[in-house]
Amino acid sequence: MYRLKTVDGYFDDQVTHILTTVTESLHADRNRTFIWSEVKWLSMWWPTQTDATKDAFRGIVQRGQLEFVGAGWSQHDEVTPHYSDQISNTVTGHEFLRSIGLMALMPGKRVRVGWQIDMFAGFSGATPSLWSMGGYDAMFSRWEGTNMQADAFQGAFEFIW
Repeated sequence: MYRLKTVDGYFDDQVTHILTTVTESLHADRNRTFIWSEVKWLSMWWPTQTDATKDAFRGIVQRGQLEFVGAGWSQHDEVTPHYSDQISNTVTGHEFLRSIGLMALMPGKRVRVGWQIDMFAGFSGATPSLWSMGGYDAMFSRWEGTNMQADAFQGAFEFIW
């Protein structure tokens, strides 16, 4: 049976465990890496952490073991977004990362890769355009309902910004 969860319920049941164990694992093994996209979850986790955990987290970001991709507050809606909403969502996430000192620790002091993985109803051409103008180097995306292997083989997913 599928149950809907509140934001707090999902955070308590899933996200806090993920962030905690990833921090411990990456801190213990410098050969491991991880990516994280939605900053909202980090904003809920961060205030509950000890100074030692925050320092460990800062270290894994500085070493490039944890990379923020997209790094918006959330993954913005791709069906009918207005470009100003997409910009606001991204800026809100980036500003939180700046406010806790993580942006300054990132290689290049910026988010380099866009990330839109949960698009169920289509894709907005505004997203790659905005990320390109925002200085991102690349974008990773997933399209539902396509033959990914065949399309990738034919180069259908490649584009130059």
